[in-house]
Amino acid sequence: MSLIRRHQVSIKNLDPYTSNMPLWLRDAANKLNELILYNNGVKSVINVNSNHTLGRNETFILFATAGNTLTLAGEKDIGRRVILKNKAHGGSNTISGQIDGSTSTTLSGSYGSLQIISDGVQWWSY
Repeated sequence: MSLIRRHQVSIKNLDPYTSNMPLWLRDAANKLNELILYNNGVKSVINVNSNHTLGRNETFILFATAGNTLTLAGEKDIGRRVILKNKAHGGSNTISGQIDGSTSTTLSGSYGSLQIISDGVQWWSY
């Protein structure tokens, strides 16, 4: 009589470093983690010279000039990250959208930057 051991796995608790996890499952968890990291990486750099609405695949917004407004798009995928950066113009730009509970945020000064992440409802700075 052979004994078959079954593993119940919840995707929420998928930890590749758990010692009692079978090797095949640990490898799958590592691949899944790599995919998640890749998907949250920088996909495109957008130079903003006028008012702009954040597009779905835009992950790095570079304000080339001052006095612009970036409107955060309605798509708030959980875990989506966006980097906002001023170039060396010394002015400020406005980000219109819910960040840390505020309806608009100002990005000021040369090389000023802000990184935001979405929880699916609003954006949070980090």
